[in-house]
Amino acid sequence: MQFISILQVNRGICLAAICGFLLLAATEGSEPVRVVYISRFVHRGYAQNRAMTPDPSISLLPIPMPGHHQLADGADVNILNRYMRIYFPRSYGALVGNHDMVVMFEAPCGLSGLSKVQFDPKWMSWMVRGIAEDGLSVLMMGGDACWGGGQEGSAFYKSWGETILDEVLPFDSLVGTNPATAASNRPSFVDPEHPLNVLPWEGAGPVELLNKVLTRQGATLIAQAIGDGGIYPWISAWRYGQGKVVGETQIHWSKETTNVMFDRWEWYPDFIVYLMYFGVDKPIPEDILLVHDLRVRIREYTLRISLLVSLLEFVEDFGANIVSLYGDLDLIQERYSEAGELYRSDDYQGTA
Repeated sequence: MQFISILQVNRGICLAAICGFLLLAATEGSEPVRVVYISRFVHRGYAQNRAMTPDPSISLLPIPMPGHHQLADGADVNILNRYMRIYFPRSYGALVGNHDMVVMFEAPCGLSGLSKVQFDPKWMSWMVRGIAEDGLSVLMMGGDACWGGGQEGSAFYKSWGETILDEVLPFDSLVGTNPATAASNRPSFVDPEHPLNVLPWEGAGPVELLNKVLTRQGATLIAQAIGDGGIYPWISAWRYGQGKVVGETQIHWSKETTNVMFDRWEWYPDFIVYLMYFGVDKPIPEDILLVHDLRVRIREYTLRISLLVSLLEFVEDFGANIVSLYGDLDLIQERYSEAGELYRSDDYQGTA
């Protein structure tokens, strides 16, 4: 049984990998930020991994919203609609009682020519009410699927500006893009002291393309994209009733974009997390380098834990006795819970 020998020799290494991952990815203890995460990329691997980075302070409820690519790949409309109905909170009370925030990352409100695929207006009304009355936060992130709905002169996705959610958005949703095609626009924060400006933006690459929007009166323009063609709104936020709404308008995978920021900037997953933090008024850590390192380790250990569990199951199928390993996992679970508490209490040194 060569597999048993290999497993025994590497037992310490494997358990250290499990320990590291579980310590960082804990979800028990103090309350995390509870996020309903709606995206057409929930089931599309790579984009999901870059935009849904693990963070112990965030608990995600992923909701798949169908996009054109899924339908072009042969996905069944009825199945996609069923997924949305199954996973989205079943009532207004369940939405605001069990969740702090709704994030829409590349989430279309509907598809032109396919009336069966649409974001339920009932859910929109719950979100508007939740923001106004119960302090719900919302983050809408750009892309062809958000804001004005895509490309000028085409009916790609419908515009959120034509829905009841438009009332609470900090941008007016226009048709088209800024600029007309991808360009090298520099990210620039209106207030250099803004918490989101602590990230190392000098290495981020350009904001190549944005949805065409206008900052609404009463909203705060946080960041812009500056290029030879002009200055374009990028990030904005405002308080609406008891809640807060944040808007981000960058477009990837469209009109000749090279997606440098999304694909190559190692801090892009941190940016997504900190947009969520900002949306619920959670402080961004002072030592962003330490916390960035923790998140990198989370992603690394996610793969290792998956491979190890598969190996254990494979060996167990051959009749090996691995009860002692499961006992070790129980001990790790205890440390896992303790570390999750430390992380969500902002004790990042203690977590490390």
